Amino acid sequence: MRAVVIVIACVLASCARETEPDELRFVDASLPDGSPWGLFDATPNPRRDAGPRPPSSALSWGEDELVQLFVGDAGYLVVRRDVVQRFDRDGVERARWDAPERVVTAAFDGAQLTVVDGTSVVALDADALVEQMRTPLARRCSSATMLSGARLVCRDRDEASTHGLTVYDVVSGVELGHAITSDQRSVLHLFAVPDDAAVIALPDVAWASWVQPRLYRVEDGVASEWGIADAHDSESAAPFLAIVRGAPARVVNERGHVFRFDTCAEGTAPCFERDGSLGTIGVRESVVAMDDLDHDAVLTLSQRQGSTGPRCVGGCALRRTDLATRAVLAEGTFEGPVGGVIAVRWDPRGGAAFVAGSTSCSDVACRGWSVTRVVMEDAR
Repeated sequence: MRAVVIVIACVLASCARETEPDELRFVDASLPDGSPWGLFDATPNPRRDAGPRPPSSALSWGEDELVQLFVGDAGYLVVRRDVVQRFDRDGVERARWDAPERVVTAAFDGAQLTVVDGTSVVALDADALVEQMRTPLARRCSSATMLSGARLVCRDRDEASTHGLTVYDVVSGVELGHAITSDQRSVLHLFAVPDDAAVIALPDVAWASWVQPRLYRVEDGVASEWGIADAHDSESAAPFLAIVRGAPARVVNERGHVFRFDTCAEGTAPCFERDGSLGTIGVRESVVAMDDLDHDAVLTLSQRQGSTGPRCVGGCALRRTDLATRAVLAEGTFEGPVGGVIAVRWDPRGGAAFVAGSTSCSDVACRGWSVTRVVMEDAR
């Protein structure tokens, strides 16, 4: 069985180290003056007061650290360091799973939710959030993605600090294979290619001004390198943020440029080819986030260039673009402020976008989070 994975890294200052979660506090949001202070306990809190408060339209929020946001058939899934929650589309909690250990990363393919902590891989039912499988980690896992056939690919590091890719069967809990990769830098993110031919990885190069995404083909549980982006091409060396299925599948970077990689063959030769740009991001806009799981189109969140301080003050533009025609399918506006954007997700059942934002970011971590649902208007 074959699959392809794309590995990706962090060059942004907003990429944070893990910190311990704070206590989550909910209070009545309907204060007499309508102030968004009602989203949190109004007692003084230096960490909270250091940054913007959550948008008044937020459906759910907390003061700890958010790991990931996913959208499923029954609502949206909030993965925090110590708990996973499922909310319906009105923001009402319907299920939860309390993590016995600190959550490191999580992956979701629309049906299978898998959580990784410091010692185990845990498969959860995405609706009831009950454990279906738990297996010990063979190696520490920093980031993960789901492939077809209930396979989880982990970017890992062993006791000798050797980096590789480990593949697990999340139904049986069996380790399917492991391969040491030639690039020994840590990785921020893994992208599963929609046709399950590969995985793309972006290595951590926080010390440099460029990144070099790498393509790995997974066959019989073992990953082998099938090409890299050209480190001398400033456009292909920008972080990839989204992958879109099609013939061929393509990736989009943070500048809105599109690349194809169907000519990649086994080895490490540069093979990501330019395929134009989205054309739907304004010349005075910069991309804040993209949905890396909306494989049928590209959902972008962008704001005016030169904006400083909190994100999306005065609104950020949400656009969902068809990659084949480069036409905007739906659009909307997310009203901040937020300290940073953790994730943006398309909800095909509701014709809306979910935005997960942080309330404040420091050099250590982004703390405090909120999830807002934005109804999108058909632009066709």
